[in-house]
Amino acid sequence: MLVRARHTRGLHQQTPWEVVLRYAAGEMSHRAMLDALASWPWRPDRVLDPDSREPEQFVAGNWHDLDRAVRFGYLTDDDYDDVLARVR
Repeated sequence: MLVRARHTRGLHQQTPWEVVLRYAAGEMSHRAMLDALASWPWRPDRVLDPDSREPEQFVAGNWHDLDRAVRFGYLTDDDYDDVLARVR
């Protein structure tokens, strides 16, 4: 994913998941990663049609990337709490 993103910089919009992966790959410092995540324009989950039971009506916000990073062990609970405190 990182290699593909480097080749399409003008076309690709970075995600919080990619920021975490760049940190895990050693491409950025821990502080730079936390600063980038704390300043991220976080979007909430959205339901396009509240009356529909179809799964495609649900659009996940980008906060799920942070949850996934903790679940996969790329971020600690302390990192998560730090970002959450700085976002509030």
